[in-house]
Amino acid sequence: YRLQSPRLFEAINSLKSQAKKKQQTAHGDIEYKLQQLMQSQAIYLDPEINIKQVAVAMGVSTESLSFLLNQQLKTTFRDYINQLRIAAVKEQIDARSNQTELSSQSILDMALAAGFNSQASFYRAFKKFVGQTPLQYSQRSNWFSGLIVLMSWIERMRPMEIPKMRFF
Repeated sequence: YRLQSPRLFEAINSLKSQAKKKQQTAHGDIEYKLQQLMQSQAIYLDPEINIKQVAVAMGVSTESLSFLLNQQLKTTFRDYINQLRIAAVKEQIDARSNQTELSSQSILDMALAAGFNSQASFYRAFKKFVGQTPLQYSQRSNWFSGLIVLMSWIERMRPMEIPKMRFF
C-alpha cells in the first residue's frame, strides 16, 4: 500500500516540521534557563553539584537537561561545569597576574574555591580545555600584561621625535 496523495504527504511533512520546531524551541528555552541559572546563582562553584540538582533548580527533567548537553551542546554535564569553573579561575588569574606573581598554591586555592575537588582534577580539566597548565597560563598572562603596558608606553611616546642613531 503506497501513499500517493500529495496533500497527505505534505500534511505529514508539515506536522514533522512543526514538531521539530517545537522541540528546538523547548531546547532553546532549557539552554537559556541553564545559562541564567549559572550566571545568576553560580551553582557550578558547589563541588558536590550534580545534574539532578541542576535540573530541579531549572524545573526541567534530568533527561531533558542531559539531552540538551549531550546532543545540542555536544558536551557532558561534568565538562560543562568544569568549563565554567575554569573560566572563573582564569578570570581570577588574569585579574591577579597584573598585581603579583602567582604560585601553584594560590592557583590551587582559586581552583578549590571554584568547585574543583582536587588539584589533579583541576589540572586535568585545565589542560584539556586551555591547552596548557595553569602555571603556564598565568605566566603567559603576566607576559601579556607586560606587553600591554609596553605598548601603551610606546603609544604615549609616539608623538615625540625619536632621534636617529648613527652607528659610524
